[in-house]
Amino acid sequence: MSGQNEDQRASRECPRCDSHAIARSRIRGGFDATLKRILGLRPYRCLDCWHRFVGVARHA
Repeated sequence: MSGQNEDQRASRECPRCDSHAIARSRIRGGFDATLKRILGLRPYRCLDCWHRFVGVARHA
């Protein structure tokens, strides 16, 4: 894993359990695609509690 990915994971926090173990989740269906395209949001998943939530997409 690259240092940049670790920095991105560490800067996010799960809204349910406050964990910093976060990974991007797959875009599923039209709703997720619309969120990304229009609002610049993408899905994330907590690796501790498995909560799925949306956050601002970061451009590399």
